[in-house]
Amino acid sequence: MWLFGKKKKREDGELLADYRTTGNPSVFGELFEKHIRDVYAVCFFYFRDKQTAEDAAMQVFEKLMSDLRKHEVKHFRAWLSYVVRNHCISELRKKK
Repeated sequence: MWLFGKKKKREDGELLADYRTTGNPSVFGELFEKHIRDVYAVCFFYFRDKQTAEDAAMQVFEKLMSDLRKHEVKHFRAWLSYVVRNHCISELRKKK
């Protein structure tokens, strides 16, 4: 109930559909808040450096802002995991 200040958390599929049709940054912000810790954790696993992991996590979400408007994603958590892993591996290859 809205009187008590608790906002119902929407499911990923609902957020994705809303963001894809409206492009509303606050909807994307909800996705960001839901998943930033997991994305950061994966980035930290690959880079073993806080600042590099933070930068990589932000780069992933910057990429997602445009990609999610173009692609229909059915299984967001699995797709996000794939995107994050590939981004980290790509960045590591660039540094070699």
